[in-house]
Amino acid sequence: MDLPDEFIPSLDRPVILRKFNKLSAATIRGIVSKWWEKIDTREKRSSTKELGRLIRKVEGKGHNRQKLIGFILDKFWPQGLNLSQISDLDFCSLLEQPNSFKWTLMAAENKEIGSAVFQVIPEQLICALKQDLQPLFSIHTCLRPHPELPLLVLRVQLFDQKRCGPESAQNPAPAYNSTRKLISRAPTYVVLPFNISSVGFSFGTDLYTKLIINSICKSVHSKNKVKLAKVDKLPVRNLNTVAFLHGLSRYANAQGVWRAYADRKVDSSPLDNPHNHEIVQGREQLKWSLQSQTGKAMMRFKGRTNIPEPTATSAEKLRYKSLLPVPRVDFIIESEKSPEKQAKFKLSLWGTDVFGGLHELCDKGYMDINRVPGWLTGENGPRSGKIINGEFYSEDISHRTL
Repeated sequence: MDLPDEFIPSLDRPVILRKFNKLSAATIRGIVSKWWEKIDTREKRSSTKELGRLIRKVEGKGHNRQKLIGFILDKFWPQGLNLSQISDLDFCSLLEQPNSFKWTLMAAENKEIGSAVFQVIPEQLICALKQDLQPLFSIHTCLRPHPELPLLVLRVQLFDQKRCGPESAQNPAPAYNSTRKLISRAPTYVVLPFNISSVGFSFGTDLYTKLIINSICKSVHSKNKVKLAKVDKLPVRNLNTVAFLHGLSRYANAQGVWRAYADRKVDSSPLDNPHNHEIVQGREQLKWSLQSQTGKAMMRFKGRTNIPEPTATSAEKLRYKSLLPVPRVDFIIESEKSPEKQAKFKLSLWGTDVFGGLHELCDKGYMDINRVPGWLTGENGPRSGKIINGEFYSEDISHRTL
């Protein structure tokens, strides 16, 4: 059964309040204002000032925000929040706390040609998903574009069609007429990147998530004759990593000293004057910059030579911040020169920004930039892997902590 946006599920108050607690005060104000605009009652004008006063208290300090939100819900939405409103809360939480979810990315494969290309039409995918799962569950779907990344995010929530009491068997009315007849399950998110043949799923091991994933894989296979297979063995930490590494991005394999190619500073337009190219004009400046250790570190870690003034606090942070901060990387270093001198060990680095921290250590003299290998400057992107005789080899386990 397809549940409408107006359906009000039976959710305990603590569950709703926990969703609000994950959001900032400014986001809560925006969501409540959006809901209030949709209300069409005679009492709306007289209650607008009171609602505004309560929201200002939520944004201020010295008040119990949880009690204020509970009071707002009891006064203005006493029957509870509908599925559209709950989806608003979940989507905002997804954007404000990107590390709270893990993601499994699946790409198209063909037995004959290996990687394959397919087109996902969201409306057809949702229709096939509903046809497949509606005999077993009631289902609600909500599709939203990501405001910053080239992604569409589909929220899918299943409800067990459980009948309560003898009246349910006699009453053939739709299940959504009674909130006590349905048991809601945790939503699953499906990510549809633009222009690439892959689909992402919020990581989960429960039965409901597996059913949704299997249904979508079956739909893609029946329409495009391709099979979806996992890109990485272990899940990715956030959507930024998904878009960065698996989207149409020049930065996925061009970091560190190679970042100038991703920034399109090396490529020149046929309409430009070649004598004005940065390589020609900036050659003397580049030679001067590379004479200092800080200039060499900036070039190797960031792929540029312009160094912000270290006096400003914001500039100091931007100086070392990586394009995609990596919280952890693992390297397995192997030496295969001879069986007698063979060595193997694992190097694990973690922090808020591993390569940004290594850059700062080089600037402060704790590391010699002339002896730092390229795989420690982030030139291979935010990937873990094996180092065999000094050469970097990426592995499938690379993105588990991103």
